[in-house]
Amino acid sequence: MTAKPYVAERVAPNLVRMKQVLYRSWTEEMFNRGIYNEPMNSKGEAAAILANILESGIEYENLQVSTQGHKMTSDYVLYNLIYMLKNSTPDELNVSLIRILLCLSNSPKSMATIVSVIKDSEASYSLISFINNPHEELGVATIKLLITISPYMGHTLVERLCKTRGQPENLIQCPTETARITQKQAISAKFLAKLPHQNLTLNLALVGKNVVPTVLQSINLIQRSGTRTKQRLSAIGLENLSSESTNLSKPPEIKKTKFLKVLTLPKSLSFSSSKKKIPSVCPVHRGACSSQNTFCLIDAKAVGRLLACLAHENVEVVEAALSALCTLLDDKVDVHKSVSMLSEVNTIQHVLNVVKEHREEGLWQKSFWMIDRFLMKGGDKHASDISQDRLLPATLVSAFHHGDINTRQMAEKILRHLNKMPNIYASNYTM
Repeated sequence: MTAKPYVAERVAPNLVRMKQVLYRSWTEEMFNRGIYNEPMNSKGEAAAILANILESGIEYENLQVSTQGHKMTSDYVLYNLIYMLKNSTPDELNVSLIRILLCLSNSPKSMATIVSVIKDSEASYSLISFINNPHEELGVATIKLLITISPYMGHTLVERLCKTRGQPENLIQCPTETARITQKQAISAKFLAKLPHQNLTLNLALVGKNVVPTVLQSINLIQRSGTRTKQRLSAIGLENLSSESTNLSKPPEIKKTKFLKVLTLPKSLSFSSSKKKIPSVCPVHRGACSSQNTFCLIDAKAVGRLLACLAHENVEVVEAALSALCTLLDDKVDVHKSVSMLSEVNTIQHVLNVVKEHREEGLWQKSFWMIDRFLMKGGDKHASDISQDRLLPATLVSAFHHGDINTRQMAEKILRHLNKMPNIYASNYTM
């Protein structure tokens, strides 16, 4: 009976030492041996084995991986892994290296080093170029890593993405009704949604590549086929683009026509033919708008499609569509004109239906915000229409008592506006 603890005590350190020896041999296999004096697949096999072990969830932070005492998360290891990422490296090896980096990025210290090295080296250009690589697994692994580091260097990635042929427009590809959405298509759209949407370089590139019609086509397909991930991501993309419409929409320039002094004119010539047509002004964004140049949801006729998405069974799709519609009620736009336009397509009824069908706080907050905007900017008619909904007050009271602080504040604001605020000091109250 006493032998078991003794054996365990001796075996455990031996296992640790064995792991250290194995890690050391694999990392040295990758880093130290030249490509000309070894079998071509030697580095790739070592990297693949290491990636498999790390993905299994094993603790690696304190394991030594070199005779010099370097650990798996040391700068020495991370630098070597990142500098090996090159177009000249075999695709399979690049895949394994990226898988290893994805595992190591779970450590905050390692993440800081990974971001710093990628940002200041040619590795960022290599990673961006891998997106276009025909090797599907390499493209998917690369985009996963780019999504992971995008919160820390999003603007740098945008700059280098826009210098790459075929990008960023290739990140959004409209699926066909018969073709299945590939993992790479879905994760590419997610990557675009994660990039800083206020980046001017990115917006100008999207304008120049005419991306909006593709996004709208995706949403139109989603309404018919029920595709979830691409849908949702298309709506997020429209939200990000639409939020920039006010900044891009400028007052139209009316060129003055020069007066030509003539003695006689042919009878067939009309003065009206020489007049310049005044460009139309978007009532919501107060400037000359188009779906291509300013991402205007109104000009793109996207409002009806987004409203249709509010009836979708997937909560994430509904929330993404609501977020896109909220950009049309922002303080930066002419809210009165926007409310009037949205009323013509019965928007508030769609929003009230969302409140009835769902109980998620994210949806409630966006729905309550839109309802409040209609109450504040829409006048008595909208207040009357909203107050006539029999189920809304009960939902608002429930949100007021059980929601988080933001939900409670919005619910209280609407209840007070409708004069439906319950007496919180009474044990029983009537609506």
